[in-house]
Amino acid sequence: MDSPAEAVHLFRIAQESVSNAIRHGKAKRVVIKLESRADGIVLNVEDDGIGIPQMSAKNGGMGLRIMAHRANLIDAALVVERGVRGGTVVRCIFPQERMLEGANG
Repeated sequence: MDSPAEAVHLFRIAQESVSNAIRHGKAKRVVIKLESRADGIVLNVEDDGIGIPQMSAKNGGMGLRIMAHRANLIDAALVVERGVRGGTVVRCIFPQERMLEGANG
């Protein structure tokens, strides 16, 4: 990730995820992880709230649509799903090949 604009989009996705977890999910705990992996950079926001209804994950409200739009702008993938133990997981994956393009371009 080479551009400040890309970093801002990731930050805003994390910010909206936390806001949704507290406001809609009634979460008491939110864990944010940003990690560099072989396949790219992964932002993971996981909460212990009531979880997102399956229908909302696919065609949710404005916040989810804006997060998806931000991910699209930086050529990242956005996944929103129920957590294994409940709650919601928001994952934004910025692929390695996209990172390499930024470094070479």
